[in-house]
Amino acid sequence: IRNMGLAAIEREFGESGRFWWDLAHGRDEREVHAERDDAKSISKERTFSEDVGDPERLHQVLASQVEDSARRLRAEGLKSRRVTLKLRLGDFSTFTRSRTLDEATAQTKELLAVARSVFEDWLTEGRGAIRLIGAGLGDLTRESQLELFAPPVSEKKASQTDAVADAIIERFGRGAILRAGSLENPDVTV
Repeated sequence: IRNMGLAAIEREFGESGRFWWDLAHGRDEREVHAERDDAKSISKERTFSEDVGDPERLHQVLASQVEDSARRLRAEGLKSRRVTLKLRLGDFSTFTRSRTLDEATAQTKELLAVARSVFEDWLTEGRGAIRLIGAGLGDLTRESQLELFAPPVSEKKASQTDAVADAIIERFGRGAILRAGSLENPDVTV
C-alpha cells in the first residue's frame, strides 16, 4: 500500500483506500487510548549475594516483602486471595509454593501468617540454602462484599493497625515503622 499511489489505492479500495494509504504513511488522527490492566499480582523478590540457610534471616526478609506488598495492595484498594512464595537455590533450581485463602484480605497480619506457613512447609522439604526469596500476592480483587455480621474486634484492630502504619510510612518513609519480624539487623538503622 505504501508503494502504491493514492489514486490507485482509492480505485482499488474505494473510500477506505485513503484511510489505509494515510496509515501506511504514518498519518492517523485518531485519539490514542492507553489501556491499563489492573495488576494480576503484587510481589517482591530479593536475590542474595550468597546462599542463605539461616531460617530466621529468611523469615525476616519474607516478613518485609509481605509487609511491602500488603501496603501496596491497600494503596491500590485491592485484596488478595492467594499467597505465593518463590524460592531459588544456588544451583538456580526454582520452586514456587502457593496457598489460597478462604477470603480475600489486605491485612498484613493474615497474609504474613499464610506466607510463614507456606515457607515453614517448604523448609521441611530440606532442599538447602536459598539464593532468592520472593513473596507474591495474587487473585486480586476490588470487590468488597457487605458482611452479614461485623468483623471480630481483632480484625478491626488489625485493619486499623495497618492503616496507621501505612499513614506513618506515607508521611515519614519506609524506615519510620517496621514490624519487628521484618528487621534483618536490629543494630542497623533503616
